[in-house]
Amino acid sequence: MVYKHELKHFSPIIPARADQADFVIPPKVNTSSAFFASGNQANMVAALQRCKEEGVTFFGAISAAIVIAYYLISDSKNKNNAKEPFKFNLGLDYNMRKRVESPVPEDLVGAFMTTCDMETFSKKGVLMHSTAFWDLARSLKQEADDLMESALMPLQMLFVHERVNAETTAEYAASLPIPQSLSCDADVSSIGKYPFPLTHVVQKGDSTNNSISVHIESVHIFNSIAYVGPAAIFYVTSTDQVNYSMMYKYENETAKKLFKAFTTAVDHIGKIGKKQRLVDIAQRVQTKLVQ
Repeated sequence: MVYKHELKHFSPIIPARADQADFVIPPKVNTSSAFFASGNQANMVAALQRCKEEGVTFFGAISAAIVIAYYLISDSKNKNNAKEPFKFNLGLDYNMRKRVESPVPEDLVGAFMTTCDMETFSKKGVLMHSTAFWDLARSLKQEADDLMESALMPLQMLFVHERVNAETTAEYAASLPIPQSLSCDADVSSIGKYPFPLTHVVQKGDSTNNSISVHIESVHIFNSIAYVGPAAIFYVTSTDQVNYSMMYKYENETAKKLFKAFTTAVDHIGKIGKKQRLVDIAQRVQTKLVQ
């Protein structure tokens, strides 16, 4: 199976930290860490407006921002060659709650997701010196939509369920060596707007006292991925502002730089011109990082 072959031979563009064990049975618990941040509300409004003007979803834009972050932080040999595409293994999380045959009757707190590799981008990459940011954002969103209609997304779920979960013996694990238990470089998990009320009354007022309420300012998502999974997952939610989370399995200093590059790139989306190249945006983000 192609997916099995990819797992065996995957090598992360940013090295994982040394404590990440290979996939074995019984599985070893691999550590994960996280960073959290909140974006500026004005930047979010500007970013959504630019996305609307360009006919691009916010998912496509944040996916392109992740590409810029990896371009800046990784040591890829091709990234300074204008004629060579910059590439790494990118995946995405699908929220399956609204896609099951009988959707749950209410929005419950919790995750029900599946993941899928964005094979076209991972294999072809992108020419950073000649591709416009918004063109990449459109192509990444289009690939995500196409994957929902393809056999690749359910095939990965079936492989994990019917092969990995059903055959979790030591012998089977030996035939499926997954170095450091990593399946790809990064997953994009655009959770979207928090689906519940942001303000909750905890004590009703009366003729002499005002009501007491609690307002939720930020919501951050984190999934530790103790066994096989990506080297990093980027979560984006929105309340009155954009909320960022990043699960990672890198060395802390490297991960800190990656997360900062990502959040800086996302906060800059509202200022990106129609034809602005990825490499130009990367240079601008780099300038902000060293300030």
